[in-house]
Amino acid sequence: MRILVTRPQPDSAALAASLEAKGHEVLVAPLLEIRPLDTPIDLSGVTDLVFTSVNGVRMFAERCATARDLPVHTVGDATADMAQAYGFKRVFSANGDAATLNAQLQRTLRPETARILHACGKHRAFDLAAALREKGFAATSVALYEAHMAHAFPPYVRTALESRQLEAVLFFSPRTALSFVCLAERDGLAETCTGLVALCLSDAIAQAARALAWAEILTAPHPSRDSLLDLLNTLEPR
Repeated sequence: MRILVTRPQPDSAALAASLEAKGHEVLVAPLLEIRPLDTPIDLSGVTDLVFTSVNGVRMFAERCATARDLPVHTVGDATADMAQAYGFKRVFSANGDAATLNAQLQRTLRPETARILHACGKHRAFDLAAALREKGFAATSVALYEAHMAHAFPPYVRTALESRQLEAVLFFSPRTALSFVCLAERDGLAETCTGLVALCLSDAIAQAARALAWAEILTAPHPSRDSLLDLLNTLEPR
């Protein structure tokens, strides 16, 4: 199957290699560029760290060489794996989305004693720290990076869209889907999407993608990379 991968680097390269190993033809067009922010990290009194993206883990771990013994709570298994790779010793995965993680934190931590720091990006679909504060937790967020939308499709991707060489597009975030929609509409490529299937990690991502008329929009039954990639097995190659 001919697939467009839209994740930021370096995750898009790793995903493309995995798909190619399964026999797919892959084009890579990172539609978001991750840029670090010089935001101070204050760990005073922090008892638990929270990460809702692999980029949050990267940015925190590369700027802060300490705190590896603090409990880490992640949105899913891929983020948990990244945290463990950076040396965090106690990692707990919610194996879901931000709402799942919110519920897990409220279930397993005590508002009287927990001091939670959420290391994240500037743009967040769900304000986890605010949701925790509403339940009496001391929770703050620190934006360590910003995801900038791409200014244009790479020429080879534009050519593939115009010639209808692609069959599916993978979306892992609402901003990535929004970036694709904006570029397709600006460059007069919206019509080419009528022959493409949009594979979305969550309902929020699918909602962003619905601005275009796709052949089909499929949402992963579980917000995980494996669940999203399993959708490929349901598609018939053209």
